Amino acid sequence: MRSRNSTGCESSDLSPRGISRTASRSPLPMARLDDAAIASALQGLPGWWREGDVLVRTYHRRDWADAVTFLDRIAPEADRRNHHPDVCITGYRNVTVRLTSHDERGITQRDVNLATWIEELAAAST
Repeated sequence: MRSRNSTGCESSDLSPRGISRTASRSPLPMARLDDAAIASALQGLPGWWREGDVLVRTYHRRDWADAVTFLDRIAPEADRRNHHPDVCITGYRNVTVRLTSHDERGITQRDVNLATWIEELAAAST
């Protein structure tokens, strides 16, 4: 099932290969965070917001090549963590990152940790 989110990117319950995201190899289970824990985490993640059960941030990069390079730097860390964000490049330089723990059907500490890492990457690459 596909739908459009507030950033104009499509989201889906299926991976690009049509495989259920929850059917792929997954990290150890992690408890969903409650509303207070999510609000607290967002205080330490400037520019991030909550959209239902997803943490969202749009980064405005210099140009298309910088947007693609930024995404290419996120990919290996997401692979290493086996926690892959939904991403979308729009307007030739805007990279939107959407984090949720599909297995837990919500936001977990795993999402907060990866968001924190992405923030550090963005700060170091501007």
